[in-house]
Amino acid sequence: MEQGLIIEQFDELRALYSGLTLQKTDGVWDIQGLLVFIANFAEQLIEDKYSILLLIPESYPECVPVAYETGNRIPRYFHKYKEGSLCLGEPLAVWKTFSEQPTLLGFVQKNLVPYLYSYSYLCQNGKLPFGELSHGELGRIEYYQDLFNVRSEHSLFGLISILAQGEYRGHIQCPCGSKKRLRYCHGPQVLEIMRFAPPGYFKVLYQFMSQRGMPI
Repeated sequence: MEQGLIIEQFDELRALYSGLTLQKTDGVWDIQGLLVFIANFAEQLIEDKYSILLLIPESYPECVPVAYETGNRIPRYFHKYKEGSLCLGEPLAVWKTFSEQPTLLGFVQKNLVPYLYSYSYLCQNGKLPFGELSHGELGRIEYYQDLFNVRSEHSLFGLISILAQGEYRGHIQCPCGSKKRLRYCHGPQVLEIMRFAPPGYFKVLYQFMSQRGMPI
């Protein structure tokens, strides 16, 4: 991680979000302060503010920042990990969104603000604007069922197996049940995902689905 890159990207971020500060403590860069935003993602304009903390990993921008809400406004049950960081979505989806604009400003505007908007919307309307995934691996199953447009968990397991093993063979029959060769069906999607995520990324999901009775 280059110091110049962090400072340059933070200056861009602070130009729009002046309540944020950048500091380096024990070799770790972090951004904290009051994030004030105006957003309209679900045909409802919302203006709100949250106290936030962003920890910038050493591997940035190959890895996304870790976000926390520090004002104790968002309860633990609302899409947070056990250690308290915000679950901004399925990790691969978060990374793919970030990779479209891999800057601190891009992360805040495309990943963090939509999350905060969702909670503000929930408080005002009693429901979420975008729908909601289950927590943990069940949520990942739902995400990939939607991404691959397969309803059968058995079919999804076949695709996840390919990703977890890291072995793409385009001539085999696609696990989705279409009876097409993989390269003519879900193959392009599988290859695109392989570009973003190594096989190890899918190991936990693969094991979780195996334990749910999927054939190994």
